Amino acid sequence: MVDALVSNTCGFTPVPVRLRSRALFFSQIVPISKNITVDIFAEKSLTVDVFTPNQKVNFPVAVFLHGFKGFKDWGFFPFMHGVFTSEGIALVTVNFSHNGVNEHHPTDFVDLDAFSQNTISQELVETKSVIEWVIQFASEYGWDPGAITLIGHSRGGGEALVYASNDARINKVVAWAPISDFGLAFKDIGKEKWKTEGQIFVPNARTQQKMPMKYAFWDDLETNHQSLNILEAVPYIEMPMMLLHGEKDESVSVEHSNKIYAQCLHAVLITVPEATHTFNAGHPFSESSKFPIQLQDVLVNTVEFILD
Repeated sequence: MVDALVSNTCGFTPVPVRLRSRALFFSQIVPISKNITVDIFAEKSLTVDVFTPNQKVNFPVAVFLHGFKGFKDWGFFPFMHGVFTSEGIALVTVNFSHNGVNEHHPTDFVDLDAFSQNTISQELVETKSVIEWVIQFASEYGWDPGAITLIGHSRGGGEALVYASNDARINKVVAWAPISDFGLAFKDIGKEKWKTEGQIFVPNARTQQKMPMKYAFWDDLETNHQSLNILEAVPYIEMPMMLLHGEKDESVSVEHSNKIYAQCLHAVLITVPEATHTFNAGHPFSESSKFPIQLQDVLVNTVEFILD
């Protein structure tokens, strides 16, 4: 595998991954708490899964945010905890309340009405709820409330960056294949027609569904354009920051991370060769699935960054 392309001024040395063993991901039996309700929004549950290491207390904790048309049980997300817990890091994976799935159908978009009402501001409010929950229950789970790393993928990466710029309780922030503009995917959509008709439909190539989005999504971006501007928020990030992006990302070009990095030069930017938007992993995924080397690069370097 070609070595990753790295840009950074903070002294972090990326790990050239030739993963020790695939067993690293599954060898440990760790305490797992599934589908914990953190809060309720418009009768929809904000839930998390918690994975904690066995060997010590007062360990760091990573909070993971999924992206657009994503959920905490997508693909490799439920199976990546071994990389974290084996190194003494707790992992909390988040299901936003209006992502379109529910506890009875955790991997199917059965609640498109909820999906249609979602906004970026709503997900940032929910991120705050999760962070406050993590701090509130630190002693119960054994993690260090002063060592919280916020991780996000795709749109969740952009949200992680915006959120971290406003909350000093975040110790480190990591964005996987982040977008640099919440509205860029909708730039060619007629806004007046969207407003008049009340909603648009976005295709889901995986499920073949047409997923509704109400105009409230765009109105939120317009109304809160200053606070929801990723590139303007990034210069205010003072904590250590890492960006990891696939060289061959077919959904969110690596140029998004390049733009973000240009606004925050103390960050670490790793461009992963031959990697797609989900780092060459797909959905569905299982314990018997092989972790692509590109995904291994992302996971192990994320863990090393947290521990650095």
